[in-house]
Amino acid sequence: PPEVLTRVRAAGQAEVIPLTPRRQRLPAALTGLAAALVLTIGGLTYRQLGHPAPPPSPAEPSPAEVARATEEARFALAYIGKVNRQALGALSKAAGPFQEAHP
Repeated sequence: PPEVLTRVRAAGQAEVIPLTPRRQRLPAALTGLAAALVLTIGGLTYRQLGHPAPPPSPAEPSPAEVARATEEARFALAYIGKVNRQALGALSKAAGPFQEAHP
């Protein structure tokens, strides 16, 4: 308060030093460098999140793996054919009397 300052000055016992905070400013080059770094990191992060790297391509199968897969596929197709023939045979037997009555 101003009255306290006046009393202290009148008493002559102390010296009043004004407290003016000094602003410590970063040099302009350092500020620019920090801004460029923030923009670079932000841009790279945005790019990675927006366009992730494609997954690595799978390895080429060996000839043995291709042969085994072909054998399994042939077995599966043969089994499906057998089951279909059995099902059609059972359906034709069941529909036999109906087909004979309604040619």
